[in-house]
Amino acid sequence: YQLSDVTFLNNITTIGDRAFAACSALTAIDIPNVVSIGEYAFWNCTSLTSVEIPNTTTSIGRWSFAWCNLTSVTVNKNEPLVIDEYTFIDASNTTLYVPVGCVDVYSAADGWKDFKEIKEIGSAPSGIEHISEDDNIAIKTQSDNWYDLSGRKLQSIPVQKGIYILNGKKIAIK
Repeated sequence: YQLSDVTFLNNITTIGDRAFAACSALTAIDIPNVVSIGEYAFWNCTSLTSVEIPNTTTSIGRWSFAWCNLTSVTVNKNEPLVIDEYTFIDASNTTLYVPVGCVDVYSAADGWKDFKEIKEIGSAPSGIEHISEDDNIAIKTQSDNWYDLSGRKLQSIPVQKGIYILNGKKIAIK
């Protein structure tokens, strides 16, 4: 199965049992209005690394995301859906992102509590380690180390306000 990405139209509400099982090339899915995800729906999709469960979803079947290589799962629901320990059987290396204020309820819910870590949506690191308010700081470096956020190398040290990359770190110029 060489299917690499799937985008569901807004009127698709159900993903049937085994619909994409063992699609090893599947890297991306977009399921904006799905209500029901069947058993084994994405089972063993070994190239799938992230999934977002919309707030319209009311059921996720057994083994639906088992044996995927998920590194992140985002769930846009305040209350955890009832799932079993097999839905995300290999979640010990996966970060679960949940709505603000919902970490505790997911941490106590069967099937969800087995994730490596549970974080609030929007808590992903920005890469910005330090912002200085001191206008007297001068950065002296070679110009060939500066990049814009699109990854394009700059010809000189930036003088315009903005966010830039210097030696792999984000720098804010005010």
